[in-house]
Amino acid sequence: MPRVVDHRARRAEIVAAVFRLVAREGAEAVTVRRVAAEAGVSTGALAHYFSDKDELLTAAFTEVVARSHYRVQALSPDRDVAELLFQMLIAPLPLNDERRTESRVWFAFLDRGLAHKEATALLRTVYSEWRRSISEIIATGRRTGRFRADLDPHATASSLIATVDGITMQAVVDPEALDPDAQRRLIRSHVEALLAD
Repeated sequence: MPRVVDHRARRAEIVAAVFRLVAREGAEAVTVRRVAAEAGVSTGALAHYFSDKDELLTAAFTEVVARSHYRVQALSPDRDVAELLFQMLIAPLPLNDERRTESRVWFAFLDRGLAHKEATALLRTVYSEWRRSISEIIATGRRTGRFRADLDPHATASSLIATVDGITMQAVVDPEALDPDAQRRLIRSHVEALLAD
């Protein structure tokens, strides 16, 4: 009787292997052969799910986005709008080892993605959705008087996302200089700067 393979679980195992390789050795370690060995499958078995390095990194990137989205979805929409914004902004930050690996996967995809139209389109879509979500929170805060009336929601969202990207990069490069508490303080100060008097 042929063995039944749980394809979703197998795919998740392969993506987890990408994460482990990136965490240990960086994006250069991600090859079909190395990922297959890390996942404990043959290259032929891996090829049923992913054809090359780009597809492996795309799947890992998609998992990073899903994890960040899950953290945001777990937030109560009834919480204070400033606190909701703060939580949304720290959702992708490298606040622990697991999330530092997520950030490294993000950067690995970014590097390769800019050379491929489909990956660039995916990046633009993710950033556009992120910007839209943050803009809506800022617009709500402005409308309710929690945030300053002079704020441009779209421009403010773009600025905050750039801040999160910068903090993420610095925290991955030098985690001791920008530890989790420092990351949270920086984001908190940016959110507080939006508050109405």
